[in-house]
Amino acid sequence: MRMKVVIVVGLPLILMIIGTVGYRWVEGWAWEESFYMTVITISTVGYSELHRLTEAGRMFSVLLILVSFGSLAYCGSLIFGFILEGGIVTFMRKMKMEQQINQLQRHFIVCGFGRKGKAVCRHFALHAMPFVVIEKNPEHIETARELGYLAVSGDASEDFVLEKAGIQKAVGLIAILGVDAENVFLVLTARQMKPEIQIVAWATVHESEKKLYRAGADRVLSPFELGGFQVVQSLIRPKVMDFLNRALDIENEELQLDQILVQEDSPISGKALKDCQFRNSLKVLGINRDGKHHYHVSGNDIFQTGDVLIVMGEPQDLKMFHSKFD
Repeated sequence: MRMKVVIVVGLPLILMIIGTVGYRWVEGWAWEESFYMTVITISTVGYSELHRLTEAGRMFSVLLILVSFGSLAYCGSLIFGFILEGGIVTFMRKMKMEQQINQLQRHFIVCGFGRKGKAVCRHFALHAMPFVVIEKNPEHIETARELGYLAVSGDASEDFVLEKAGIQKAVGLIAILGVDAENVFLVLTARQMKPEIQIVAWATVHESEKKLYRAGADRVLSPFELGGFQVVQSLIRPKVMDFLNRALDIENEELQLDQILVQEDSPISGKALKDCQFRNSLKVLGINRDGKHHYHVSGNDIFQTGDVLIVMGEPQDLKMFHSKFD
């Protein structure tokens, strides 16, 4: 589609340049006279000539008319076909989507829109978190756009595709392509393009986990590990699993778990828990600081820039917490 637009715009410009240079060279006219003659020749408006043409000039005019007639007819057919196929609407929608993606800040990139990718996007949408889908399957791309998701068509491991998805402004990337080898290459590419981005990858076989970690993934998920863990924990700690599942469920209106990063300009940075107003409505369960978890949080603990707070509370209190301190 983009190539058709280039042809429709570029071909008339090329004809104008050839005609102007040609009249300048054949007839020796000034540039503005050559340009004027080119315009009236290509457009066939029938205005009088500025100067009497030489034999060579007339032959050049005939060739220019024939070439321009064929070229403009071809451009017209492209435009007509474009309209019949609904191409203009599609093109405008695509341009609008690209503008929306360019405006995103601190978003997530979901690479792959299969069954797992759809589930991830559904949860992002429920949380009202900004994200972009990358998928090379045309049917999956169309499905994503019909659902109202921002989507980029192409191979997620290609640099220019990740650039189109705004990787330089993204905070996280989820690699859930269908083949582990593709996920490994994707993780390697993304890590090189933006070293500080958080990357979560999916491994379908156990042997791929180490490769994904070596490629630069921060966390690797596996169906075998997740399934085995949930089965065992559901047997030996069923009430704990029930509690965690409900607390992590976004649709639970009673109690939820959440996390928040303490930014440098955050009002709680440098403050002790006992001095923060939210301590009565939310429970701080732990602090992740420099990659280490601290579970015994007291009122004297001082929050530092870069801390990740694990908090629990009612959904409305969590929403207020994010709006004030995130």
